Amino acid sequence: MSEDADSLTDDPAVLKAMIAALQAENARISATLQAHEQLVQALRLRIARLQKQAFGKSSEKIEREIAQLELALSYAGKWVIVVSSSMAYLSFWQA
Repeated sequence: MSEDADSLTDDPAVLKAMIAALQAENARISATLQAHEQLVQALRLRIARLQKQAFGKSSEKIEREIAQLELALSYAGKWVIVVSSSMAYLSFWQA
């Protein structure tokens, strides 16, 4: 649904259907974004706990787990940016 405003139909029923579809997609993306934000928060908390455990220890297992979680967090953060950009685009078309 990436049509220019000039090329949109003037039919109110079609426009209402397009708005409803965009609102549904926006709600789905919002729910997904919220779930990913919760995942990011959980990963940050887990990393903080592991870093506290690792402080003073030289446990390679904890260090590997921290590295894996930090990698997962970096991927989750990039995904959130992409979703946020998509939501901004959808919000523009809903306005």
